[in-house]
Amino acid sequence: DPYQMWSMQRDGQWVYIVTTRAGRQSGPMMLMRVRWDSLLEKDAYIYWNGVTWSYQEQALPIMYGRFGEPSLMKVANDLWVLSYLEQYINPQSGEVKWQIVTQTASNPSAKWRNKKVQITEHQFPRLYGGFLHPDSTPLGLIFFVSTWREESEKFDQRYDVTIFHGTV
Repeated sequence: DPYQMWSMQRDGQWVYIVTTRAGRQSGPMMLMRVRWDSLLEKDAYIYWNGVTWSYQEQALPIMYGRFGEPSLMKVANDLWVLSYLEQYINPQSGEVKWQIVTQTASNPSAKWRNKKVQITEHQFPRLYGGFLHPDSTPLGLIFFVSTWREESEKFDQRYDVTIFHGTV
């Protein structure tokens, strides 16, 4: 189901929501919106179909890939940032890794562009998140990134959060 992991951003009367599958599976990233005062009404949601807002059955992805943990934020009047975990394969070694990337758009239903790698597993092993802090600006993106310890017999896994800085 491509509507499992959500990130929401309110803009005026609307709450815009990007979604992906759970478990970092390959598939679509979807976009929907709902009036802020109707968040609890399932039938109030409308979905982007590539041209206009419509019913869920007509929804089309805003992108395809192998994603995890989306984070959507309006950082300026006509500038939205979408941060997400993305799988990449090292072309020399074939090793599968994850990286946090951002893309920008003038509004959530516009074409997402300016893809930029912000954080790689080389910099921060076992990446999770890439959630944008509410004080982020175009020249000062702030990312909450968490990681966890390797599994152990003692079940003492711990999550740590680190703050990273970037720009669009």
